[in-house]
Amino acid sequence: MDSKDRHVSTYLRDASVGEQAAVAVQAAAHRARDSVSRLVRVRDAQQFFFGSDRQDIRGWPVSSKDGEAVGHVASLFIDMRTRAIRYVGVSLDVLESRGAEVLVPVGWMSRPDDRQISVVHALSKDQLLAAPRISKRPVTKADEDATLDVYGAAVPADAGSQDVYQGPMFDEWRLFGGPGSRAALG
Repeated sequence: MDSKDRHVSTYLRDASVGEQAAVAVQAAAHRARDSVSRLVRVRDAQQFFFGSDRQDIRGWPVSSKDGEAVGHVASLFIDMRTRAIRYVGVSLDVLESRGAEVLVPVGWMSRPDDRQISVVHALSKDQLLAAPRISKRPVTKADEDATLDVYGAAVPADAGSQDVYQGPMFDEWRLFGGPGSRAALG
């Protein structure tokens, strides 16, 4: 047992039940950050409908911000609480990535015109190649954190679960044509 563990153990022995419960809740919250997130692939979600305001872009080719073709849209990941699309899973056209995807925040993608093509307007080909690969398994918070860290968009450790998805990085309408869509991106 190292000194930090001894300190926590001594604290818990001397702490009130309420304080012990607070420490336990905090520890559980830290463990939960590494557990399965509330993201689910669209294909695995029950009763998810695209509706008239979203288009199913799976299979569409993907280009990086430097104009290079990098792969295709393999998956869309939705937030089970809000049913909003948060990430696009891009299958890269490199041999070592076959069967795996990289996560791209949905707000970092756009459609430059009415063709069935999507562009990662915030990331270069090299940044996408450096991203962690996600195989056909549930996405964890650790996966999200590692991906965003590689992209230079790390989420603060003290950010609440709702705070993580606020802002333009996760604004699905930048891709699907609502407020802040193609016209606003240039």
